[in-house]
Amino acid sequence: MKLLENLEYYDISETIELLHNNFTEEELIENLESGFLKGKQIEGTWYTTQNDIDEFYEKTVLKDVHLTEKHRIDLKTIKITGRTLDIGGGGEGTIGQLAPEHVVAIDPNERELIEAPGDFLKIIMDAKNLKFPPETFDIVTSFFTMMYIPLSEHECVFDQISRVLKSSGEFLLWDIEIPDKYKEDKNIYAIKLEIDIGNKIISTGFGTKWDKFVNVDHYLQLAEKVGLDIISKEINGESFFIRFKKK
Repeated sequence: MKLLENLEYYDISETIELLHNNFTEEELIENLESGFLKGKQIEGTWYTTQNDIDEFYEKTVLKDVHLTEKHRIDLKTIKITGRTLDIGGGGEGTIGQLAPEHVVAIDPNERELIEAPGDFLKIIMDAKNLKFPPETFDIVTSFFTMMYIPLSEHECVFDQISRVLKSSGEFLLWDIEIPDKYKEDKNIYAIKLEIDIGNKIISTGFGTKWDKFVNVDHYLQLAEKVGLDIISKEINGESFFIRFKKK
């Protein structure tokens, strides 16, 4: 990032992250050269501002999104006690905001962690290779994160979660069911959320490429493979909440 004339300018790699990896470097350069994505070259390198990125995002990605009806999620009754690992805890940092004194949030994207509000521990880390000893955590959470992880990596992530959970520890999973694609003009499947964490309401949304089919049974089967029992299951339209317990 460069600061010029009191404006923050982002290079190509930073712009890709801010656009949630929906575009390749070649695609962005093509859009910059055509002027569809506004930017400027500084010492031979393309840079854009946040306003330019937001405008481009609205013209491209959001046009391509199928958005569900708003889902309301009440987290006030969720008791987060003991040492808790939040998988994909950057961005909104919902679980970190809910129980900052207990949460260690990991995310592979440094910018997502920096932007996450709240005073809780944030570590750059990939969920496929958790750098913690076995049985480190009382609770592991995943709040609308699995939808972003390729299906081929889900079993590895579940295995890692089970490994770092203490015996009788709990895994709390919130996510969405993604149906077979039925709208050919939409390539992103997204959910709109209103989340009550007690002291505030968080209004946000999450979207992923609509190139897969995922339902609750997929996660139940993964849990059985890695030694996690189902405590409870709640399905609310497209979203769900499952509570697992390590055997």
